[in-house]
Amino acid sequence: MKRKALLAAAAVGIAAVIGLENTGPVYRDCEVYQGYTLEPNDGIVHYAFDPKNVYNRAGSPRYSLEGDPELINSLRIGESYCFEFKETIFSNKLKSVSLEN
Repeated sequence: MKRKALLAAAAVGIAAVIGLENTGPVYRDCEVYQGYTLEPNDGIVHYAFDPKNVYNRAGSPRYSLEGDPELINSLRIGESYCFEFKETIFSNKLKSVSLEN
């Protein structure tokens, strides 16, 4: 009986986390693209947007956004882009990106 209750509580907890991942506002901003990092174990790509490049800033970029690996070949370092992203529990997810007009 305790095991069933524990499994039910775990299922509810997982559903709550998944629900939180899919709710909340989408933010929009514009910034200079500075490159990406690829996490080798899971293939997740994080795109860096910041007014300063890695050599001229201390610490992390202003935005590090998880996104589609196919964007790697379409974004150009030093170009200014406008993008939409969603803050989640685990990372900030890039929703869309376009050249700043």
